[in-house]
Parts: sequence; structure tokens; C-alpha cells
Amino acid sequence: MRNPLLTSAFLTCLAIGTAAPAHPQEPAQECATDARPANTAIVEGTVRDRATAVPLQDVTVRLTWFQSRGARQSERTVETDRSGAYRFCEAPAGLVFSVVAEGGSARSRPESMMLGDGERAAVDLRMNAAYSRVRGRVIDHENNQPIAAAVVDLGQGALRRLTADDGTFQLDSIPAGVYTVRVQHVAYAELRDSIAVDHLARLQVTIRIAPTAIPLDPIEVVVRSGTLELRGFYDRQTRGIGTFLSRQEIDAMHALRGTDILRRVAGIRLVQQRNWPGLMAIGRGNCPYRFVIDGVRINEGYSIDEMPPTWIEGIEIYAGPSQVPIEWTSFSSDPNGNCGVIVVWTRNRA
Repeated sequence: MRNPLLTSAFLTCLAIGTAAPAHPQEPAQECATDARPANTAIVEGTVRDRATAVPLQDVTVRLTWFQSRGARQSERTVETDRSGAYRFCEAPAGLVFSVVAEGGSARSRPESMMLGDGERAAVDLRMNAAYSRVRGRVIDHENNQPIAAAVVDLGQGALRRLTADDGTFQLDSIPAGVYTVRVQHVAYAELRDSIAVDHLARLQVTIRIAPTAIPLDPIEVVVRSGTLELRGFYDRQTRGIGTFLSRQEIDAMHALRGTDILRRVAGIRLVQQRNWPGLMAIGRGNCPYRFVIDGVRINEGYSIDEMPPTWIEGIEIYAGPSQVPIEWTSFSSDPNGNCGVIVVWTRNRA
């Protein structure tokens, strides 16, 4: 994500979590009173986090009712906008209905009521949000020295911290959404910019501020996978040995099969197996690659076509024994265990 930055600071973020940033919705539209159908009412309100009272965007609000005894349940749904607001312009009048907010595994307490024709009701809902976390450090733009006693504010009272002597801060229990980052210090110009926080994200940020307003580069946020971070994928990638494919790179290939991914890697040849419908990955010297799936070594003959590409979070490819990390060098019962290794990490599909 890149945002224009016309203030006196530069903020870089490293996001560990899901890949997709939150997208602010347009505000909930007002109801057209002149075209309102008969026997309808208006229900509106906001959805907020139970602990912090922060408005929750992109939350589903569900309105349900029964038209008559024995009838199937009817329902309508809307998504909250960037201010946490929702609105139903055609709620059923004269019938008992229920309103509830849902997001992931979290759910608000259902609120039930009955309204007359043309009536309007405000129903505010509270639920436990899927929290994210922001850790960071505020430093001087010119000398990279930490700045203590700077105020880091995400626009909500509960989401404000003062930096420590080493310039660090931490904000916990942050619901997903788009926030305005504001950093203030008596000796520096103020920073204002926006940042998207996804569900269950872990953000590590470095904020650079300057005494006077100067034009700097825009914000650049790099999204990293929490699964690959825990598995050491990025640590091994920084060593510069092997070929690494992240979830974003794999998605961009639009591959139909796992071997469609491997076709794009230099040094891999795909051949038909004799007693199996899948293709085998062959490396230098007609040596078949061995596979490691989520840290478990797989026996000879495995084909990556057995796994849909949508299951794959990341792939590490090591062309020969000199490249293979020590944790995957031992295939004790495999006569060809010194060939290259393909390490596959699967996505969390819960």
C-alpha cells in the first residue's frame, strides 16, 4: 500500500499477518423517505468493539424475521462503513425482528424489537473484535536517534501511547480498520497519515520525524505472512540461497496445478511418473527433488499436483545438497536423498 505523504515524517511498516489490507467503505447511505415502501421501518446504528469502543468496519450486520408462523426465516445483511455505521432502510414493520453483528467467530448480542410503519430506531451493537497489534519506534529523521515522550495516536482515546526512552511504543487490542496515524512532539513537526490494519495483523513500524516540514517518500507497507514468519521462511530468504515464492507471488501466477508453479523455476524439469498420474520434479543429473510439507519429509514419488495451489502459503526450492538447510538434509532411508529439496508451507485454511 502506498499513500501520499506531504508531512514532515516518514513511516515504514512491516506487517505480519494476512495479506489483504482493510479497504474503507463508503458511508452508509441515507434512506430515500419519498420512495419508502409501505409497511417498512428504518433501523440504523453503529457497531463498536466491546472493550475499546472503537468503531468496527467491514462487519456484517444481519436483520432477521419470520413473516408468519411456520414460515422460513427471512433476512437482510449490510456491511458497516468506515465509521462502524450501518442502516436498513426497509426493515419489516409490524413484525418482531432481530439485529446482530457478526465478524469472524465474534458475534454481538442480538437485539429484538418491533416497529410501526415509517418508524425509525437506533440500535448500537457491541462485539469483541479480532484484535491486531502495532509495535514501533519513533526516531529522528536526520540522525536516527530515538525520540522519547512522543505521542503516537491512532485517533481513538484508547489507542494512544507515549514513546519510552528508547523511542519504542506498543498498541494492543486494535480492531481491524483504517486509522489516521498522528505523531506529536514539542520539538518536531507533526506527522499525519493513514494506515490499514487487517484482522489479526502484527505491525512493526518505524516512524521518522523531522524538526521542520520536508517532502519525503510516501508510506510503503510490506505485508508478510505470519505462517512463513514463524517457520523461518524470511530468515532463510535473507541468506540468498535457494529460490523463494511467497503467497502473493503464487497468487499472481494464477496456477491451476502445483506443477504450473514449478515450471517457472529455472533448473526444474517435470516428467511423467510411471505408476502415478502426477508429474515428478527433476533436478540436475536426473535427480528427483524430495519434498518437505509443513516440516515433514515426504517419501519418494510425491507430486506437488496432489495439493491445490490455493493451499500453498510459500515454497522454498534448494537445487542441490550444498543449498539445503541442515534441518532438511537427512533422508536416511532414501538412496537419492542428496538431491534437491522443495519445501512447501501450507496456508491456514481454518
